[in-house]
Amino acid sequence: MVQSDTGGTIAQAREYEQYNSDEAIVLGTSYANVLAFDCMNVKESVIQFKNDDVAIGMNYKIFATAKKAVPLSTADPETEDHWINILSTGAYDHTTNTALSANARGFETFSNPWRYVIVMAKADSGTPTLKIWHRGEN
Repeated sequence: MVQSDTGGTIAQAREYEQYNSDEAIVLGTSYANVLAFDCMNVKESVIQFKNDDVAIGMNYKIFATAKKAVPLSTADPETEDHWINILSTGAYDHTTNTALSANARGFETFSNPWRYVIVMAKADSGTPTLKIWHRGEN
């Protein structure tokens, strides 16, 4: 079998890449899911945010669940009771968010005892672009 330069197989190298995400999302003024990932094999995560708009601010929330089987494509973390807002100190305080000023950067790091994570974001007004990157390590 072909090996990567780190000694692992190509299949292992590709599997490792599933823990990295790089997205540019045009936001609206209502919260929407902008990034979702399975944390089954991820122990540590960092999510980096970049607001590309020079005039419009935005907000984000990060939800997680330990539930075994969740359809991420239809998940609604703000209304489903198995999701936890991991930015809040109260487990069911789904209103806690982090503001990202115009043309600003931010990041969040966390350990992953979770099965799934969803990041939601919204613009203060207009349709700015949010750049978001996730890097996970197992």
